[in-house]
Amino acid sequence: MNFLKPDTQAFSIWLNSFMNCLRFSSQHNDTTISLILEHKHLNIQAMLPTFSYKTIIEHQNFFKSLYPCAGGNYFHKLSEFFYDLEHEPSTFFQSPIISSNFANISTPFNKHDENILLKTKKLTIASIFETRKIDEKVLFLPCIKSDLSNIIRDVSLINKLSKLVESTKTAFPRDCVFSMKRAKQLLIPIGTVFLKNKSVFSLHFKLIHINKNSCELPALKSRVSDKLYIPDKEMLSMSLKKIFSMPIILYYKNFILEQMNRTLNSKNKLYKFKLTDSNLCSKCNIISSTEHALYFCVFPTYFIHKLALFLDYVLNDSKPEFIFLKENFYLYNMFYEGFSNDFYLQLSHLILVAKDRSLKISVEDDFIKWDDNNFYAHSILLSQFTCKLLHNAGLNNNIIYDFINFISN
Repeated sequence: MNFLKPDTQAFSIWLNSFMNCLRFSSQHNDTTISLILEHKHLNIQAMLPTFSYKTIIEHQNFFKSLYPCAGGNYFHKLSEFFYDLEHEPSTFFQSPIISSNFANISTPFNKHDENILLKTKKLTIASIFETRKIDEKVLFLPCIKSDLSNIIRDVSLINKLSKLVESTKTAFPRDCVFSMKRAKQLLIPIGTVFLKNKSVFSLHFKLIHINKNSCELPALKSRVSDKLYIPDKEMLSMSLKKIFSMPIILYYKNFILEQMNRTLNSKNKLYKFKLTDSNLCSKCNIISSTEHALYFCVFPTYFIHKLALFLDYVLNDSKPEFIFLKENFYLYNMFYEGFSNDFYLQLSHLILVAKDRSLKISVEDDFIKWDDNNFYAHSILLSQFTCKLLHNAGLNNNIIYDFINFISN
């Protein structure tokens, strides 16, 4: 969603335009920009195949002179992009030896070194790492090739390459096993790929942006394997970020964190730890998992239904909407556009108090005796507790009072 912001979209378009402008000038020597580059003694044809972070840093002033207002902050973003590109696991190995950020070693590479690397076809850092073949896969190791000195006879260059390999250790990706086909592709710098695929840089910018702004929500795989409902990941991520940024009582922040990580102590878990005699819900006579205790059991089902009717009454003139979104707004505390920050803060407290109480009720022995009167009384009780909790924290509680009045009538 953040990628739709104008400044991000504008840079993506500018990046594609800038790189293709250089690409076009390398293919047509009679253009104005080609003549300017020639006047500045910049060999763009030799530069583009290994275009990377150091290329931008070394020629930034010239590139800025081509644009009004020196290109604004786009060249700063451009250098950040190429730095990220070289540290991104999927493109790390395609970083060019001569012009990558890792080439900032004490003794820099010179033209002679560049010619040797070009003749020996050692253009990317993937080409100088030690490798092991495992079945049909290739494993890259974070050390220099043991036989590299047999290919490159220049001792000074070997020492420089050793230092470069040393400088990459902090950025060396965990996922370093590739298919044979992909391992061969890693020997080609991204700049060379760009000469055949003009949108490759803007594509990687989008992928890096997505990776930076996305977060893997906890315990999703186990929920999938248990065939549990999972809401929209982006909306869930946004809602959780909002909850943790709001003045929620710390105990309940910890509660929702444990719920998302699936570490709450349900009756089923207590049974597995041999801390209770049965893992069955005393009321429903089925396995009392965390999800059952928080959502599917008879008491939370009663409470959630009342709360959904209240939300539709307050926000939709009693038109049914939240009655169909129970798992979203209750089980996962999802935020909706109709909620103000204050409304969401109060609602989140009420839901978290209800879920905490539901989990505790599920392990009580006398829960089997509960009926609708107990459900109603307990709904009033935990709502009143939420009111007092919010009042003591100096927060508004008018929405909770409205809910109490709603279920009392």
